[in-house]
Amino acid sequence: MAGAALAIRLDQGHVIELAGRTLEHGGWAVVARPKDPEQTHQVVASLRSGSERIVRSL
Repeated sequence: MAGAALAIRLDQGHVIELAGRTLEHGGWAVVARPKDPEQTHQVVASLRSGSERIVRSL
């Protein structure tokens, strides 16, 4: 468990925290790891229409 905590990048901690809280309250979370800016744009565009909130890390 401690190793996993050390492996989390600081910029991803906020996203992980919000996803965890959403799941605890019965909501859904989708996690995507695009490999380049074009994929990032495609993912955000796909999620925008059906999402209450989109949270990104660096």
